Amino acid sequence: MAAANEKVMSMVEEELRRNPSITTKELFEKALEIDESVKELSARQFNALYPLQVKRRLAPRRPRGAGSRSRRRRVIDRSAIRSVLINFAMDIAAAEDTADVIEVIGNVDEYVENVVSAAGGR
Repeated sequence: MAAANEKVMSMVEEELRRNPSITTKELFEKALEIDESVKELSARQFNALYPLQVKRRLAPRRPRGAGSRSRRRRVIDRSAIRSVLINFAMDIAAAEDTADVIEVIGNVDEYVENVVSAAGGR
């Protein structure tokens, strides 16, 4: 891949700061005014070499490392969740009348908490 022209990079950064929704095509046309060798790049190459790099630099930093929740996998105890759901179904089935059914369903938050606990949640 071609080396980035610093003048083009500066222009792209300035334009993206001014108008974040500017198109790659518009940036490409402005870049051609600065450096005609840009025309040798495909639209994809231009985007990767200039706008994408600037956008990465300007983007807020994401937290990384051991504390990052996105990287951790939880082991979910499916049998414990199944057990909670079966208990919920049995309580509904055991209801004598509509009032009992409404009472069981009204306590759905307890079942939800039990499912969350079984899934390793808080």
